[in-house]
Amino acid sequence: ESLKAEGKPLKGSFKPSEWPLVPTDDYERVCSNAFIECNSKMHKDTSLDDRLSGTTAIVATFHFGRMTVFNVGDSRAIVGQQKGDDGSN
Repeated sequence: ESLKAEGKPLKGSFKPSEWPLVPTDDYERVCSNAFIECNSKMHKDTSLDDRLSGTTAIVATFHFGRMTVFNVGDSRAIVGQQKGDDGSN
């Protein structure tokens, strides 16, 4: 949406091969901060009554052949792999 709002074309704008490889520690810190910021903004939003609400979130990302999964709360991600009839990937 931000590209659309800036009048930039969306077609061809998703280019993971051009993304920098972020060190694991930095990536973990950025994702943790995103969860914390989201939680903080929800608590500060007076239009939401979250006193009895729980939190659960799962984010899975794939970048340069690396999969990273982040979760908050009691939800978990399950990773599976589909194989062909002959057992190949």
